Amino acid sequence: MTSLRLLALIALVALSSCAPRSRNYMVRDAYSAIGVPPKPDYANEKYWAALPNRKDACDTTPSQQFKDVQADAPVDVFFVHPTTYTKKPKEGTYKWNADVNDAELNKKTDESTILYQASVFNGAAKIYAPRYRQAHLSVFFTKDTMTYYGPLAVAYADVKDAFHCYIEHYNNGRPFIVASHSQGTVLARRLVRDVIESDSALDKRLVAAYLIGMAVLPDSW
Repeated sequence: MTSLRLLALIALVALSSCAPRSRNYMVRDAYSAIGVPPKPDYANEKYWAALPNRKDACDTTPSQQFKDVQADAPVDVFFVHPTTYTKKPKEGTYKWNADVNDAELNKKTDESTILYQASVFNGAAKIYAPRYRQAHLSVFFTKDTMTYYGPLAVAYADVKDAFHCYIEHYNNGRPFIVASHSQGTVLARRLVRDVIESDSALDKRLVAAYLIGMAVLPDSW
């Protein structure tokens, strides 16, 4: 079974690692679908944090002994980054979901998770990492069901659209890996279950799923 070959690397400190800290802001307002940022168009390269055909943070290596081999790599990685939307939303902007056109937030994402997490794969794979309307960190601490599922549904819609764009325009029938962390794992485990495992052609090309930073339970699939 496919689920047996999926490698779910579960962090022992999954929840404590994303606990509120003094520099983070907790959104208190109830979620409303009215205040949702516009959807990204993944045909436009600016909505990708990393693509193998251009220079970006994923090309970085820690020293000369490591090489970026994306140009000739035999496999792809579809990487879903963790939560970087943690500060107080700017006045007059969206609250529960980040705007993918927020240059400051994109810079924070690129200089953290893309640089230090996604780049680990550049010695073996081509890396594709979409920007998406990520849910604010507060979503993981709300007690309101709608405020939890609403923002994450918006984020998942983007990840799914980005994956379909990747398959249609970039993959070319190649084997691929799904990798993620934290909020990215909440979204990626659903992508694997609902999109990849339901398509036999995609399922056969899935090499592994590295889903870390959140628990992946047996019934996740």
